[in-house]
Amino acid sequence: MKLKSFAKRMNIESDFYSFNPLYSSFLQSGVDSNDYETLCLKKGEVLYFQRFNRQGFYFIIEGLAKMELSHPTPRVIRLCKRGDMVGYGSWLVPKTENYKLMALQDTTVQFWTKDASESLQRKSTLVNQLLIEHLAQVILHKDERIASLQGETVENRVAHLLLWLAKNFGRQTAQGLLIDISLDRDCMAQLAGTIPVTLARVLTYFEQEKIILREKRKVLVLNIQELEKKTF
Repeated sequence: MKLKSFAKRMNIESDFYSFNPLYSSFLQSGVDSNDYETLCLKKGEVLYFQRFNRQGFYFIIEGLAKMELSHPTPRVIRLCKRGDMVGYGSWLVPKTENYKLMALQDTTVQFWTKDASESLQRKSTLVNQLLIEHLAQVILHKDERIASLQGETVENRVAHLLLWLAKNFGRQTAQGLLIDISLDRDCMAQLAGTIPVTLARVLTYFEQEKIILREKRKVLVLNIQELEKKTF
């Protein structure tokens, strides 16, 4: 793990500033440079929500990471992409040492301290409003996931996962939409709420139906319309 060079960091953060309104509201409200730091993670590196005895949270500036609950058994909670804020309010939850953020590719994150966040909330109604909107979206996402696990088939859930990955990481090719990230089978199975063997069966079925094509650990979506039909 290392700090970004100043020039590259400023370029990345400037682009992200216009991309993420919550992040820009933090900067506009006035912060001290000691309140946050920008870090570059290599694939496989891990972060926790306490850094040098300071509690805080992360903005994903670029790249991809997974949030895991490591106890009692490791479980993938969600994927964290560019623009996501991860771990906000973790200082209110017991046993946060069981949660971690692992980079799935080279990833740039920014660590913000709890104290900085609370100071900005006291200063700015805009920061408060955007934080509430963010937390409402997190709750909505969790509600949708619970409903999906209760009411959808495994086939539906795998199709939803592939569509989400295609939307966020898809790259158009001559054959179709290539999901341009590598996820292992265990990670994909946990995200779809199933086990690796069942996931493999569903992916094989989609491949036989000529909806997708698997290329090592990547998936090429050949027919996005047919994949959408598999979600219901």
